[in-house]
Amino acid sequence: MKNKPMDQKRMDHLRHINREIIQQKNRLQKLRALQQGRVRQAPGLPSLTPQDAQERYAVQLRELEESAARHLEKCLEEAQALQDFIQGVEDSQTRQLLSLRYLECLTWQQVAFRMGYCDEQTPRKQSQAFFKRQQKEVKAGVAQK
Repeated sequence: MKNKPMDQKRMDHLRHINREIIQQKNRLQKLRALQQGRVRQAPGLPSLTPQDAQERYAVQLRELEESAARHLEKCLEEAQALQDFIQGVEDSQTRQLLSLRYLECLTWQQVAFRMGYCDEQTPRKQSQAFFKRQQKEVKAGVAQK
């Protein structure tokens, strides 16, 4: 992924990976609680006796932990690439906008408030304009080669 050009689609992908990691961590917590007998039931998971839970969930816990570790590694690689890209942006306001949206995973409304805007459309339109300029620069660079 490191060789792919940075675009809005790739940047949005990190947000989805982050959400997936959060979901996996929540599921891990539920499985651990069931396995340890701290709770008898968790939404979406069957209730078992503590003895059955220890056996049954041990395998699931191990697989889920491995999956979460793979996703986390992927996320960290993408986050580093995004951070490198954002740091290379010349305009301070654009760097701030991209950082808030894609590194901190804020909503457009949250980005707007943090940047001192009342309307979420302002940073969203600035972002769209930035990516259009980026796309033109990439196309121009390809055409020159």
